[in-house]
Amino acid sequence: MRIAVIPGLILAMIAACSSDVAKTSDSPQSAAEAFLALVDQGNYQESWSEASSWLRDNVDASQWAEHAGSYRQPLGIVKNRKLDSIEFQGSLEDMPDGKYAFVIFDSSLADTSSASEMVGLMLDEDSMWRVIGYQTL
Repeated sequence: MRIAVIPGLILAMIAACSSDVAKTSDSPQSAAEAFLALVDQGNYQESWSEASSWLRDNVDASQWAEHAGSYRQPLGIVKNRKLDSIEFQGSLEDMPDGKYAFVIFDSSLADTSSASEMVGLMLDEDSMWRVIGYQTL
């Protein structure tokens, strides 16, 4: 009986560790891409729900939907999007101390020849990179 329990405990511990690794290894690029997938589909409410705790505390969902939509909707359907750069910063003016990343994509969109999209992220309380802002450049 004791022998059967030990392998079960070991498997449970491995699964728990694997899930923690997945949570903390989330990259700014993958978080930005997941956010952009929501915005591309017009899911602004869901993009707000998945955003950083700082953004949710400081911008209500309707303001966020208006802001994100005003930048994204006029550009039309995405034809192509590729990573241009990722810049990391340790602090930002008027923001809490923490880790920040700015992910810039070169995008080809239906209603414009090209655009640069910037997604700002912070490493949130849950150790996940989450959005603090979005704009087209």
